[in-house]
Amino acid sequence: MRLISLRPSRSLGGSPAPVGGQGYATEAARAALDYGFSGLGLQEIVAVTVPANQRSRRVMERLGMTRAPQDDFDHPRLPEGPLRRHVLYRLRDPRGAAARLSGRCG
Repeated sequence: MRLISLRPSRSLGGSPAPVGGQGYATEAARAALDYGFSGLGLQEIVAVTVPANQRSRRVMERLGMTRAPQDDFDHPRLPEGPLRRHVLYRLRDPRGAAARLSGRCG
């Protein structure tokens, strides 16, 4: 997993693993979220995938990320086809601004 810049937010990134259904993706994503919020002090993290990638979408939902359909987009560097449309999920720091302002989050 990696954090990539989608200013002003950050995105969780990863690649398909050869095994699935064992909770590794959720565990890794949860660790990345914790690092993003606690270690980097980010206010929001976003994740994107194609609509057909139901496994990734379930991981995002399991993590508490939410989707607003108006945020979905066509990837500008991909040709027309099933991989061009992307859905965007986001999660705001559950500790809120108060924790960041008090200096408790890294």
